[in-house]
Amino acid sequence: DLAELSRAAGESVDPADLAPAVAAGLGTLDSGGFRFRHPLIVSAVKQAATAEELRDAHAALAEALADDPDRAVWHRAAAAAGPDEAIAEELDAAAERATLRGAGDVAVSAFERAAELTAEPQHSAARLYRAGDLARELGRSSDGVLLLRAAQQIGLPPAEQAMAPPPARHARVR
Repeated sequence: DLAELSRAAGESVDPADLAPAVAAGLGTLDSGGFRFRHPLIVSAVKQAATAEELRDAHAALAEALADDPDRAVWHRAAAAAGPDEAIAEELDAAAERATLRGAGDVAVSAFERAAELTAEPQHSAARLYRAGDLARELGRSSDGVLLLRAAQQIGLPPAEQAMAPPPARHARVR
């Protein structure tokens, strides 16, 4: 969205600014926004950027999307250079909201990313457990098993450990 891009850039972005990208066939301008023509183009653009450039871009987008907390938190998470419990907690909240609106796959991803941003091992394991448990509920048994195994390897808190299936059971799930 050009308005979001303008807020993130701190200056006005108009269609003429994106004309070279459109002329090169990288994407199209429609409905007030730029859309990449193919996901591989997005991947190539990301690979051409440095890690710092990507973090800076995500931080700017997070700020520009402050009125949309669920989108903003994903950008804050992408901008994080290391563990960040505040962002992990925001992702937990976003996961809960996603679950309530029926977006279970988004919730699994949010719990999983929150675990990555968590420095304390048992909290990280508990988040992976939640991701794995939800993945299993969604019928993604392979993903669920992998996430639950990762949580158990890190070391689950006692309550989650008591509810986790024994490791031998995981070996039979396909």
